[in-house]
Amino acid sequence: MRRTDNGAASGQDNPPARDALIGKDGEVRELDDTFFATAKRGRPAMPAAERKVRMNLMIEPEIAAQLDKLDNKSAFVNEVLRKALGQTAAIIPHLRHRPARPPA
Repeated sequence: MRRTDNGAASGQDNPPARDALIGKDGEVRELDDTFFATAKRGRPAMPAAERKVRMNLMIEPEIAAQLDKLDNKSAFVNEVLRKALGQTAAIIPHLRHRPARPPA
């Protein structure tokens, strides 16, 4: 990746604080007390619209045993439910537009 005169990567919008940490030669400068005074641990929070919702369901032991054999249970269950609800919603419209439950 080619760097521009101000140290930013060409074709990308890097925030100024990040650019201040990278010298013109592309090397990262030493991190000082100023950096650590404002640094935050971990990853930035995911936007609320992209977060998944935790649900607890009771399923039969045979189904649980089959799901345990899968690498990514959530992706599989999401795909199956999306297909099933899409087909069922055409037959039973109230399944798709169920009113939200009031907060507990």
